[in-house]
Amino acid sequence: WLLGSLGLASWSGPLVAVAVAVVLTVGILMLLGPRLDALQLGDETALTLGISPDRLRLGLLVLSCLLVGAVVAMAGAIGFLGLVVPHLARRLVGGRHRALTPVAALLGAVLLCWADIGARTLLAPQEIPVGIITALVGAPFLLLLVHRMHREAS
Repeated sequence: WLLGSLGLASWSGPLVAVAVAVVLTVGILMLLGPRLDALQLGDETALTLGISPDRLRLGLLVLSCLLVGAVVAMAGAIGFLGLVVPHLARRLVGGRHRALTPVAALLGAVLLCWADIGARTLLAPQEIPVGIITALVGAPFLLLLVHRMHREAS
Protein backbone atom coordinates (compact mmCIF):
# COMPACT_ATOMS: atom_id res chain seq x y z
CA TRP A 1 0.00 0.00 0.00
CA LEU A 2 2.94 2.30 0.49
CA LEU A 3 4.92 1.83 -2.72
CA GLY A 4 3.36 4.51 -4.94
CA SER A 5 4.94 7.87 -5.55
CA LEU A 6 4.51 10.78 -7.89
CA GLY A 7 7.98 12.08 -7.10
CA LEU A 8 9.46 11.10 -10.46
CA ALA A 9 6.42 11.99 -12.57
CA SER A 10 7.05 14.36 -15.46
CA TRP A 11 5.29 15.06 -18.73
CA SER A 12 7.57 12.77 -20.70
CA GLY A 13 6.52 10.40 -23.47
CA PRO A 14 5.34 7.46 -21.34
CA LEU A 15 3.30 9.64 -18.98
CA VAL A 16 1.60 11.39 -21.89
CA ALA A 17 0.74 7.99 -23.38
CA VAL A 18 -0.77 6.83 -20.08
CA ALA A 19 -2.73 10.09 -19.72
CA VAL A 20 -4.14 9.64 -23.23
CA ALA A 21 -5.04 6.03 -22.39
CA VAL A 22 -6.87 7.17 -19.24
CA VAL A 23 -8.86 9.80 -21.15
CA LEU A 24 -9.74 7.31 -23.90
CA THR A 25 -10.80 4.72 -21.32
CA VAL A 26 -13.06 7.20 -19.55
CA GLY A 27 -14.61 8.02 -22.92
CA ILE A 28 -15.16 4.35 -23.73
CA LEU A 29 -16.74 3.77 -20.32
CA MET A 30 -19.04 6.75 -20.82
CA LEU A 31 -20.14 5.29 -24.16
CA LEU A 32 -20.77 1.97 -22.42
CA GLY A 33 -22.73 3.74 -19.67
CA PRO A 34 -26.20 2.50 -20.67
CA ARG A 35 -24.90 -1.08 -20.94
CA LEU A 36 -23.27 -0.81 -17.52
CA ASP A 37 -26.52 0.56 -16.10
CA ALA A 38 -28.39 -2.41 -17.58
CA LEU A 39 -25.81 -4.80 -16.14
CA GLN A 40 -26.48 -3.36 -12.67
CA LEU A 41 -30.07 -4.55 -13.01
CA GLY A 42 -28.93 -8.16 -13.34
CA ASP A 43 -27.87 -10.57 -16.04
CA GLU A 44 -31.41 -11.51 -17.05
CA THR A 45 -32.41 -7.89 -17.58
CA ALA A 46 -29.23 -7.20 -19.53
CA LEU A 47 -29.85 -10.25 -21.74
CA THR A 48 -33.42 -9.08 -22.33
CA LEU A 49 -32.00 -5.74 -23.50
CA GLY A 50 -29.66 -7.50 -25.94
CA ILE A 51 -26.50 -7.16 -23.87
CA SER A 52 -24.18 -10.12 -23.32
CA PRO A 53 -23.15 -9.80 -19.65
CA ASP A 54 -20.24 -12.23 -19.91
CA ARG A 55 -18.82 -10.54 -23.00
CA LEU A 56 -19.21 -7.08 -21.45
CA ARG A 57 -17.55 -8.19 -18.21
CA LEU A 58 -14.66 -9.77 -20.11
CA GLY A 59 -14.14 -6.62 -22.17
CA LEU A 60 -14.21 -4.47 -19.03
CA LEU A 61 -11.77 -6.80 -17.29
CA VAL A 62 -9.30 -6.63 -20.19
CA LEU A 63 -9.64 -2.84 -20.41
CA SER A 64 -9.17 -2.48 -16.65
CA CYS A 65 -6.12 -4.74 -16.56
CA LEU A 66 -4.42 -2.86 -19.38
CA LEU A 67 -5.11 0.54 -17.85
CA VAL A 68 -4.19 -0.43 -14.29
CA GLY A 69 -0.98 -2.03 -15.54
CA ALA A 70 -0.01 1.15 -17.37
CA VAL A 71 -0.83 3.44 -14.46
CA VAL A 72 0.90 1.27 -11.84
CA ALA A 73 3.97 1.05 -14.09
CA MET A 74 4.16 4.87 -14.02
CA ALA A 75 3.35 5.66 -10.37
CA GLY A 76 3.43 2.39 -8.45
CA ALA A 77 0.61 1.02 -6.34
CA ILE A 78 -1.23 3.77 -4.46
CA GLY A 79 -3.78 2.19 -2.17
CA PHE A 80 -7.26 3.12 -1.03
CA LEU A 81 -8.09 5.53 -3.86
CA GLY A 82 -9.68 2.75 -5.88
CA LEU A 83 -11.65 1.64 -2.84
CA VAL A 84 -12.88 5.02 -1.66
CA VAL A 85 -13.34 7.16 -4.78
CA PRO A 86 -16.07 5.11 -6.51
CA HIS A 87 -18.20 5.19 -3.36
CA LEU A 88 -17.72 8.94 -2.96
CA ALA A 89 -18.56 9.56 -6.61
CA ARG A 90 -21.67 7.38 -6.42
CA ARG A 91 -22.88 9.37 -3.40
CA LEU A 92 -22.30 12.61 -5.33
CA VAL A 93 -23.94 11.77 -8.66
CA GLY A 94 -25.84 8.52 -8.23
CA GLY A 95 -25.42 5.27 -10.10
CA ARG A 96 -25.76 6.33 -13.75
CA HIS A 97 -22.45 5.44 -15.33
CA ARG A 98 -22.35 8.26 -17.88
CA ALA A 99 -22.13 10.70 -14.99
CA LEU A 100 -20.38 8.41 -12.52
CA THR A 101 -17.36 7.58 -14.68
CA PRO A 102 -16.02 11.10 -15.33
CA VAL A 103 -16.81 12.24 -11.79
CA ALA A 104 -14.95 9.25 -10.32
CA ALA A 105 -11.96 9.89 -12.60
CA LEU A 106 -11.79 13.59 -11.71
CA LEU A 107 -12.39 12.96 -8.02
CA GLY A 108 -9.62 10.35 -7.97
CA ALA A 109 -7.24 12.77 -9.68
CA VAL A 110 -8.09 15.59 -7.27
CA LEU A 111 -7.73 13.40 -4.17
CA LEU A 112 -4.42 12.04 -5.44
CA CYS A 113 -3.15 15.59 -6.02
CA TRP A 114 -4.17 16.59 -2.50
CA ALA A 115 -2.51 13.49 -1.05
CA ASP A 116 0.65 14.23 -3.05
CA ILE A 117 0.71 17.83 -1.82
CA GLY A 118 0.35 16.56 1.74
CA ALA A 119 3.07 13.96 1.20
CA ARG A 120 5.48 16.61 -0.09
CA THR A 121 4.77 19.30 2.51
CA LEU A 122 3.95 17.65 5.84
CA LEU A 123 7.56 16.78 6.66
CA ALA A 124 9.31 19.00 4.11
CA PRO A 125 12.00 18.76 2.86
CA GLN A 126 11.49 15.03 3.31
CA GLU A 127 8.72 13.41 1.25
CA ILE A 128 6.32 10.87 2.73
CA PRO A 129 5.19 8.11 0.36
CA VAL A 130 1.81 9.19 -1.01
CA GLY A 131 0.43 5.75 -0.14
CA ILE A 132 0.75 6.58 3.56
CA ILE A 133 -1.39 9.69 3.11
CA THR A 134 -4.03 7.85 1.08
CA ALA A 135 -4.09 5.05 3.69
CA LEU A 136 -4.43 7.50 6.60
CA VAL A 137 -7.36 9.22 4.90
CA GLY A 138 -8.82 6.24 3.06
CA ALA A 139 -8.91 3.59 5.78
CA PRO A 140 -11.08 5.54 8.26
CA PHE A 141 -13.34 6.71 5.44
CA LEU A 142 -13.75 3.17 4.17
CA LEU A 143 -14.58 1.94 7.68
CA LEU A 144 -17.17 4.71 8.04
CA LEU A 145 -18.65 3.79 4.67
CA VAL A 146 -18.90 0.10 5.58
CA HIS A 147 -20.51 1.02 8.90
CA ARG A 148 -23.09 3.21 7.14
CA MET A 149 -23.85 0.54 4.55
CA HIS A 150 -24.30 -2.05 7.30
CA ARG A 151 -26.58 0.29 9.25
CA GLU A 152 -28.67 1.09 6.14
CA ALA A 153 -29.00 -2.62 5.31
CA SER A 154 -30.41 -3.46 8.75
